[in-house]
Amino acid sequence: MGILWRYGLRGFTLALSLSALIGGALLLGGALTVKGGGSVDRIAWQPLSEQAIADALAQNKRVFVDVTADWCVTCKANKYNVLLRDEVQRALSAPDVMALRGDWSRPSDAISAFLRQRGAAAVPFNQIYGPGLPEGEVLSPLLDKADLLDSLHKAGLVQADATHF
Repeated sequence: MGILWRYGLRGFTLALSLSALIGGALLLGGALTVKGGGSVDRIAWQPLSEQAIADALAQNKRVFVDVTADWCVTCKANKYNVLLRDEVQRALSAPDVMALRGDWSRPSDAISAFLRQRGAAAVPFNQIYGPGLPEGEVLSPLLDKADLLDSLHKAGLVQADATHF
């Protein structure tokens, strides 16, 4: 608050903006140099809709939902740190997985409604559905490769199998 008192609201805003830019650069800088990560997205993303989720579940497919935006620093970190990793690319490209993406870079009533229905108000938003997770499981806003792969695995388990552990 010393910045606000000393330099006014304009100086405070500038300091806050610089901090966010530096933090984002550090986050993405580390992400771009991580081993095992690719730089090409090979996932066949489909447009996000409630109908696409319902159709995939009716076919006993697993569903990975990614709601993102170009201006979202955390979304970019998720992309480079997790989604572009070879193991995740392979998992999300499996024949029984439907990868759905909603782009909230520009205002979208449909995506806003989708997020609101799930109690979310911001991006990134990721959710996984499947025979083992028919209601869906919301992932942490900061994706973790192991958690994503574990949830995707659980989503593929049929309900009867999940109760016999």
